[in-house]
Amino acid sequence: MSDSEQYLWPLFRAEYIGRIGRIRDILNDSYASGFSSSSFDQLHQEFDSINGASRVVHREDIGELARLAASYARYLRIRLPNEPADAQLVLLDALVVLAEKVIPLINMESDFYCLKESVLPQIRELLMPPLPHEPEER
Repeated sequence: MSDSEQYLWPLFRAEYIGRIGRIRDILNDSYASGFSSSSFDQLHQEFDSINGASRVVHREDIGELARLAASYARYLRIRLPNEPADAQLVLLDALVVLAEKVIPLINMESDFYCLKESVLPQIRELLMPPLPHEPEER
């Protein structure tokens, strides 16, 4: 880790933990009172900020997780006024739980192989919209 990264890492870590706490608060409030465009906008903003901050400390894996979660929050917001389906909320909550586990994993000196090579590709696949079915040629 370079000198600048050693200086920036504790700042990133504190910012990350604070933003994940706000994300959890937004989710808890939304489960209690219902999801709104504002709650999805707030979730998007918090995850997007994590994505930007992760670039400063050269943690593209964390940034990609945050970007995927931000994009998913935006997708759910666009779908309003339709209430999110239970499966969609489970996936959103799973993204938050995974994000909550990132800092403890890093503190254990993890190389993030699991996140980069296994989990992120699966999340990308889950979040991809289904491709339109093309009619068969005769």
